[in-house]
Amino acid sequence: DDTGYITVANLREFLGNDVPTRYLEEIIEEADITHDHRISYDEFLALWDDEGDAALQSSKISVQSRRVMRENSLITSSISSVDSRFTDSIRSDELLETDSGGATGSQYFGER
Repeated sequence: DDTGYITVANLREFLGNDVPTRYLEEIIEEADITHDHRISYDEFLALWDDEGDAALQSSKISVQSRRVMRENSLITSSISSVDSRFTDSIRSDELLETDSGGATGSQYFGER
């Protein structure tokens, strides 16, 4: 609206009608230093001071940590799946040896 301020109406226009009004008001309240129910350019810049940078960095580290944990979980799951298939294969081989009286497959089939 070219007023130089960010208001609930501006956020609504940008974010759409699915976002609750109370949430939009909380966004304004967080940055609204002068308590005039809108965010000025200076108030917007104040969001990005050192404290804001620290919070942003902390959030970034948290996201990276969750990503690494998710990737590790996927790797562990894949290894477990391969291990399970390998173990099942070994058990099948052991059953063949037991069924053939301890003889290997080639010995069992070669003697017949």
